[in-house]
Amino acid sequence: MYWIREPQGMLLEQNRTDLLAVYAGFWNAFECLVEAVNLITPREKLSQEKKRQQIRERLAKVGDKVGPGDIEKIYQEVVNPRLRPKAKHAITLCAGDAATDFIRECFDVEPEEQQLYKLRNAINHGTLDIDDPETIILLESRFPKLRTLVFTMLDGVLALNLRKVAA
Repeated sequence: MYWIREPQGMLLEQNRTDLLAVYAGFWNAFECLVEAVNLITPREKLSQEKKRQQIRERLAKVGDKVGPGDIEKIYQEVVNPRLRPKAKHAITLCAGDAATDFIRECFDVEPEEQQLYKLRNAINHGTLDIDDPETIILLESRFPKLRTLVFTMLDGVLALNLRKVAA
């Protein structure tokens, strides 16, 4: 709740850079909710043999042209998953029929720079030009989807926790 509420006060000042803080705050709330879901209902852990099998399968797909980037990607997907697989798991558990759309909006929408996750990265890495009116329009058009996602996830986390406590 901190990440949702803290940057909101700045919006009253109507400062354009505060839109970035609010977006980043909501994304931080989303990541916290993803972690909460994964604590309440962890993803299936792969056995060592299943990990080896998946690594072999993915290496076979790459073939003889395997490079360091391929190795890193396989490691992140099989051995030490990053945000995307954790988020997919969490969104699927929390969003019901809307999960596919939320996952697409976060990670797969085209053009790529409109993905909710890519916008968050651009904010955090300082690559957005806040003085560009198109940037403001883009953020303002994408924020409602992020906001809806966060509150859907919050409802889902509360429901998952309630089921776990009741069980």
